[in-house]
Amino acid sequence: MDWPWYIGASLAGMVGVSLLAWSLFADRSRGRLRCPRCWYQIAPRVETLSITCPECGRSVAKFSHLRRTHRRWRWALVAVCTCVIASALGAAPAVRRSGWARYAPTTVLILAYSHADSPADEVIKQLDSRFKINENWGVVESVNLRPWQETLLAKQCAAVLRDESAGKKMRNHALGLLVALGPRSLPAIDELIATIEANGEYEMYSALRAIQAIAPQGRRAIPALIAVLTRPGAQDEYYTDTAVDALGAYIPAPAEAVEPLLDLMQRKMRTYSSESLKDSIVRTLGRIGPEAIAALPYLFEQIKDTAPLTRAVHVESIGLIDPLHAESRRLIFDGLLHAEVHVRAASAEITRRHPQLLGPSLERLTTDLQSESSAVRLAAARALSSLGPGAAPARDLLVVACADENRSVRLFAVEALWSLAETEPTAAARLQSLAADPDVVVARAARRRLPR
Repeated sequence: MDWPWYIGASLAGMVGVSLLAWSLFADRSRGRLRCPRCWYQIAPRVETLSITCPECGRSVAKFSHLRRTHRRWRWALVAVCTCVIASALGAAPAVRRSGWARYAPTTVLILAYSHADSPADEVIKQLDSRFKINENWGVVESVNLRPWQETLLAKQCAAVLRDESAGKKMRNHALGLLVALGPRSLPAIDELIATIEANGEYEMYSALRAIQAIAPQGRRAIPALIAVLTRPGAQDEYYTDTAVDALGAYIPAPAEAVEPLLDLMQRKMRTYSSESLKDSIVRTLGRIGPEAIAALPYLFEQIKDTAPLTRAVHVESIGLIDPLHAESRRLIFDGLLHAEVHVRAASAEITRRHPQLLGPSLERLTTDLQSESSAVRLAAARALSSLGPGAAPARDLLVVACADENRSVRLFAVEALWSLAETEPTAAARLQSLAADPDVVVARAARRRLPR
């Protein structure tokens, strides 16, 4: 029965509110002049700058102080405690039905997290209900806490990982929270490294994902990540891809990983994710930069027979390692002429970054833009549209290309002029005129690029 609790809460609440009102407002001055220390009533007299209480001897500097309300703070404290008791009595029936965790503050649940026995514990259920859960996978996606609460939660998760008596489900839940915490999981990095070295497959995968999020700060995890790549049979494990991505998240990526990455890349890949793993390795080698120069010959060989997206990754990495190598120059320029947008974008980014590449590339592209072959002109216009502001020296030829007989050439010329419109008045004027082009497709593209 719940009614005894509610009756008790009502009575305690009435007593608490009444007592609070009496202790704070009952004894007002009502025109009486009283000492603010001992509340002795002083006889009315002429107002002076200084008044001394005849009872306790206190000097009162302001006459208004004699008209203060007498507040009984000890009784007020008792009243507040009574109100708290009334609230507890009122919530007791709901707490008995649903448990205390439902009504506890999030910080209290975080502090209790490391003492839970399993994810089925009421504390963890309530904590998860306050986080964003991925509906497809049933795991915590984001926590949406204050920064200090996230740090506290990471420490509690680290305590779970340190506890040898913690069950597998509890450890997996803690690892899932660390993945969701992202960079805030840094306080648990030592426990994450120990989890990787323990060689449990699922736990290792979650630990690798958490380390990937804190990689820029947690460089002491690098030896453990490299050890994952050098383990026998690592090429057949699904977590190897995550270890490579975690190494690539460091800026710059560690140079000591070059040899293990090349060795891993040259092994026979037997899993369905081998292409994804190769792309991850190539991307990480590129992030190592010039110190991965030993990987260039292998990258040159691998790029010959690759899909467009994989080719874009190879071009980007080659450009990061040594863009001025003769073979690198050729591959980057060929990438500018490639029909696939990802390959062009990767090549254009490298070309814009290095003046030694931009000058010769522009010279050749402007020549191709005047070719008699429409296919060559199309490739040149497409490459110039990818270069963005770097195509400024070819502005006049692009204006001419807007009248090309090939519609595709005109469209890419419009795209290139749009990237120059802010700094080149001629390009902006040409876009205005193209808005009235007889070709509906070209006119629509020009109008879409004009400022609103």
